[in-house]
Amino acid sequence: MAQSGAPIGILGSGTAAQKLGRGFLEHGWFGEVLVLSVRGSAAEDVVRLAGAEPFDGKVLLDASDPLDFSSGRPGLFVGTNDSLGERIQRLVSRAHVVKGLNIVAADVMVDPTLTGGGPRHVHRRR
Repeated sequence: MAQSGAPIGILGSGTAAQKLGRGFLEHGWFGEVLVLSVRGSAAEDVVRLAGAEPFDGKVLLDASDPLDFSSGRPGLFVGTNDSLGERIQRLVSRAHVVKGLNIVAADVMVDPTLTGGGPRHVHRRR
């Protein structure tokens, strides 16, 4: 369901980023939104490489996880007094960073009915 509208930019090329991109197109979701869907340990570097200016005034959906598997078990590389979303917000202080979709599987990100349920309210921008 392709529609004209404001662009959605996606930083990332993994499974989740690809699913989100296809899902936005298939479900007709458009808006002035940027999505950060990269390995958590690379998120800050990706944002630094892009530069802060492209994010100014935009909504940035951060779907990255701050997970560290170096010990063989998942842990947080940001510690307990900080968050990856807060770190990203500090890098792009004029953006509106929203943390989301990082705790669900990529397929469910774009089709919540796969869990046997669905969203209560879905608002589409046209």
